[in-house]
Amino acid sequence: MPDVSNELEALAEQFSGKVKQSTDELVTGLHSAMSDMTQEERMVFLNGAPVDELMEAKMSSAMVIYEEGVRRTLETTFTSSALSEPVLNSVLNQAKNKINADVIKHLSNDVTDKLINGMATGKFPNEIIKDLDLAMPKHQVTTLVNTSYN
Repeated sequence: MPDVSNELEALAEQFSGKVKQSTDELVTGLHSAMSDMTQEERMVFLNGAPVDELMEAKMSSAMVIYEEGVRRTLETTFTSSALSEPVLNSVLNQAKNKINADVIKHLSNDVTDKLINGMATGKFPNEIIKDLDLAMPKHQVTTLVNTSYN
């Protein structure tokens, strides 16, 4: 039987790396799109922008890594007998819902807040990204992955 903790740690590392990349790309893209707007226009824009949908789209490759890793882990370690496909899919969907709620929704709100505040104070994208890294550090993302299907 494979070492579950090593598999989960590897999955968490891959996933958190993709989350970071996705967040960085989203912040940079939104910052660029709003660079010529007034602060009022930025606030209106971000209030109406589907940041959670943009985050979800940016994180599609992270979710593929997550789903494949969780499925592989569940198939080899969940019970002593094989899980049926419907049960496996049910547990996987529950884990994905938890990740969506804990990571995507949380980061979407943080991206919006940090962009509004950062652009109001003249911060560059790399400074806003640094603020986001403090709001949801890598160890928090890895912990969420490690506990998402418990």
